[in-house]
Amino acid sequence: MKSTLFNLKPIFVAILAISVSTNVSFASSPVMASNKSILIIWDEDEQVFSAIDSETGNKAFTHKLESNCWWELIPMSTFVACTDKASNQYLLDIAHGSRQNIPQKNVDLIGWSSNGKYLVFNKQIGPGNSKHIIRDTLIVYEISLNQAITYSLPQTFQEEFSSSEVRLSSDGKFIAFVAENVGSTQWSLFSLSGGVISKVRDYGSVNLPITQDFVWSSLSSKFVVGTTQATHDGPAFSEKIFLAQAISSTNQLVASSPSGLVFWEGSIEWSPTSDQFVIGLWEASFSSTPQACIFNSQTKKRRCIQAQKGINERFATWAPNGKNVAYVDLQSNLKIASTSFGNTKKLFVSVPETFAIYWRDIP
Repeated sequence: MKSTLFNLKPIFVAILAISVSTNVSFASSPVMASNKSILIIWDEDEQVFSAIDSETGNKAFTHKLESNCWWELIPMSTFVACTDKASNQYLLDIAHGSRQNIPQKNVDLIGWSSNGKYLVFNKQIGPGNSKHIIRDTLIVYEISLNQAITYSLPQTFQEEFSSSEVRLSSDGKFIAFVAENVGSTQWSLFSLSGGVISKVRDYGSVNLPITQDFVWSSLSSKFVVGTTQATHDGPAFSEKIFLAQAISSTNQLVASSPSGLVFWEGSIEWSPTSDQFVIGLWEASFSSTPQACIFNSQTKKRRCIQAQKGINERFATWAPNGKNVAYVDLQSNLKIASTSFGNTKKLFVSVPETFAIYWRDIP
C-alpha cells in the first residue's frame, strides 16, 4: 500500500481481531437491505465510495470519506481505518455507519491479515516529534475475547526488519517481515503461539531474488511468493510465483509470466476459497495491454482478460463466493465475469480514472 500509513518502523506490533457491529446507519446513506452482494467503487479524485448491487446494477449507497480516514477497505469487510483529533483509532463501516473503537493508544496501522480478521499496528512512545518505536515487543490483541498476548522479540531479530512490509496470516499464527540486512529482498517468517515467537525460516537469497509479493491465502497458512531475475533499478516485478506452506519448506511453482511480461507488484488477491488467485500481467514499461489473470494453484492453468489497474494495484477483485471476479475493462466499464471468463456482464459505465474496486457481502 503506497502511503505513509504503511511507511513506519515497527517492531512493537498490536494485532487486533475485529468484532463487527452493523446496526447503526448513516443519516446521509440508505440503510442496506439484508444479504446484499455489492460492488464498491472508490473515486480517489472525489474521495467518494459508490456502491452498486452486483445483481441489478442499482445504486446501493454513496459515502464521502472523511479526511481522517484511510480509503483502503479492510479485506472481507466494509471497514475503513480512521484516527480522530485525539489520536484515537477506530473503524468506520461505510455501509452501515457503525463505529468500533480500537482500545490502543499511540499506534499507527501498518497492515492486516488477508481475511481482515486481524489488524497490525506500530506502537510509538514519547510526546510529539520525540516519539520513537519500541522494537522488542509484539502484542497480539483479540477484541472479541478481550485478551492480549505479549511476545518478546529476541535481540538478534530486532534490527533485521523493515516496517513498510508486514504480512500476517489469516489465522494470526504466523507473521512475515522484510529483512533489511541482506543485499536482496528477503522475507523472514515467524510463528506466534502461546506467547512464544520463533523464527521458522527465511525466503530469498542472491541466487533466488524474492520480490515484495508475499501474500497469505484467506483460509489457511499457505502463501504465494514472487521471484525475479531482473537486475534493473526500480520495482522488482515478479516473473515466477511459488506456492509455499508456513509449516513446510516445500515450494511449488504455480505461475510463470510470458516472455516480456511481468506480474504487477501488489496485484495478487486470493479467492475466498483459497484455491485460485488473480494477478495483474503487464509489460514493465506499459507498452503492452494490461491483463487480469486467474491462476489455479492446483492445476496451474491460467485464464486472462484485458483489464485496467486500480490505484490499489489490483486488476480485479473476487466475489465473496469465489465464483466470479469484477474488473474494469479498457473502456472504463465495470464488468463481472465467471472465473473462466466465459460469461461477462456489464454493470457500470465510466468508472473514474483513479479507482479501486471491492466486492462485499453485506449482512
